Amino acid sequence: MNILIVGEFSGFSKNLKVGLNELGHKVSIISTGDNFKKIKIDEGDINILKYYTKRLNNKYLNFIFRIIIVYLNRVRLKLFLKKNYDIIFLLNAGFIVPGIFSIKAGLPLKWLKKFIIKGTPLFLSACGLSPALVKHAKELKYGFAYNKYESLYNDKDIRQFESICELCKKIIPMDYENEYSLKKYNSYSYINKVVRPILLPYDVSNTRYTYYETDKIIITHGINRYDAKGSKYILEAMHKIKNKYPESVDLFIPEHLPYEDYLACLDKTNIFIDQCLGYGMGVNASIGLAMGKIVLGGCEEENNKSIGIEAVPVINIEPNVDQIYNELEKLILLPSEARFKISLSSREFAEKYIDSKIIAKKYEQIFIDNK
Repeated sequence: MNILIVGEFSGFSKNLKVGLNELGHKVSIISTGDNFKKIKIDEGDINILKYYTKRLNNKYLNFIFRIIIVYLNRVRLKLFLKKNYDIIFLLNAGFIVPGIFSIKAGLPLKWLKKFIIKGTPLFLSACGLSPALVKHAKELKYGFAYNKYESLYNDKDIRQFESICELCKKIIPMDYENEYSLKKYNSYSYINKVVRPILLPYDVSNTRYTYYETDKIIITHGINRYDAKGSKYILEAMHKIKNKYPESVDLFIPEHLPYEDYLACLDKTNIFIDQCLGYGMGVNASIGLAMGKIVLGGCEEENNKSIGIEAVPVINIEPNVDQIYNELEKLILLPSEARFKISLSSREFAEKYIDSKIIAKKYEQIFIDNK
């Protein structure tokens, strides 16, 4: 199949493309590079955020400059879209803009509808924020994490989100939270469109196993969305453990690094902390497992049941400094052989469940069954 993926979150599109290509499909990506992460695109893909970050000092000139950039990017995008696609896979409704003159980078809704009218099926991924998640998050254990986003969507945004949900064949959540909120949204109107969550893909087969220990155990937590990941709890626990075991522990806290630079500096990490405000794994957890790290993050029973995998080797943490500290202390006090055993289970899980080709097969089946 000729597949178009719209959007990028932390290498989701990039890694899914690897798997779909291995299955024989041709994949094109409309990417934003995921902002500061600057995720590189392949030849034949397009980065629609490429020029949006440039600014001029004069506000009037900057406004005119922005209008020109929007126009040029729309021209580039229109030329890019001069082909036929068998499938369109949209990562998040936020990558669709309401009109061709919208100042925001994205695919205009009118252009998306033209493909659908011609018979191209649309599939929507439920990852990242959405009006459904924000609306129903308060019913969840970690719902308070979304309180700050309650005013994020205006009526127009909500109508567009609902319009895209109506247009798509199936909605594929990445975790229990998105599955739950979509099934509850608008009095269960989308319940039949929502399929079982699929873990985020990572190119495990081309990732080196890099767990090794030296004189200190290195604990890593990357900061990019401080509030959304519960970084304040994690950092306090990390510093607390460092103060108690200064001779045994080192901390590594990279912040807002480009994606390639971030990956390059993770080799020496032993314990990798994803987040503490979610039911399931994020992209960081997938990266950590693929590298054979000991991963702390979301691993609630509801999420494991939802994805259909009971034995997930992620140590569940909550927004509680003492709980995170206690889990870290247990790991530090283990003999090195026991930590290596956890590390190997991380890699084995990644190879079995999250490799790009394995995840791509699940998407392929959904696409084929619902064309």
